[in-house]
Amino acid sequence: TGMLELSNGCIALPQIEHEFLQFLMASAMLSFGGICICLQTASVCEKCIFKGYIRRKLLQCCVCVFISGLSFPLSRSFPFPLVILILISIPFLIENIQKNTGFDKKEVAF
Repeated sequence: TGMLELSNGCIALPQIEHEFLQFLMASAMLSFGGICICLQTASVCEKCIFKGYIRRKLLQCCVCVFISGLSFPLSRSFPFPLVILILISIPFLIENIQKNTGFDKKEVAF
């Protein structure tokens, strides 16, 4: 339910027994936003802008789940160094993703 609508998916998270899986699912849902959000975005954006939106949202979801998966087990023992590592690596990850996906900045006039 989380991929359809974010709030219902978060409400359903306690049904998952493992805390680690709950954490990963919450990370995935919060980063993707759900199909409802994608459809709302499509209703206000031009077709050319929306064209790669879902692909980029899925990529964002994968990156967030990967970082969450790395940080969850380590956060119980080493929270401060891990937070510093993540904060330092995020700009480099974003820059690399933008180069590899061919994402160009475009201005949108509303």
